[in-house]
Amino acid sequence: MMNFDIKNYKAIEQLYIHDSKILNISFDYYNYQLSIQMKNDFLKRHFSFDFLNVLYFDANCAEYWGRGGNILDIELIQMLDLEQIWKKLIEYNKTKQFNRERLDKNRYIAVSFVVNSGNQINIIAEKMSFEDTPIEE
Repeated sequence: MMNFDIKNYKAIEQLYIHDSKILNISFDYYNYQLSIQMKNDFLKRHFSFDFLNVLYFDANCAEYWGRGGNILDIELIQMLDLEQIWKKLIEYNKTKQFNRERLDKNRYIAVSFVVNSGNQINIIAEKMSFEDTPIEE
């Protein structure tokens, strides 16, 4: 198992999950935990991503490039996009007054899973663990 946080997050881009199929996404709302399970038939591998202390999560299903459900890549969210997300969160906080401590952006990593349909799954969390196991036949 590999663990990532603000100290080593750039290594996330080295993970090779191309052509993996998403099997399941589950979100534990009360504990701020998100889990994504994937399977790669070509590599005969199962991938598990667990995000802890999730601050932000979104996904779209517009299929901009046509129908598809395989992962192209895992990327770090670009700074411009990340700043737009932070602005949204801070603006929301002005009206709702949620825990300011959770808005310390120096604690979080920001990851995007790009799907071959053009869709994206974006996650901002304090930590991410990655497990790579063989598919038993």
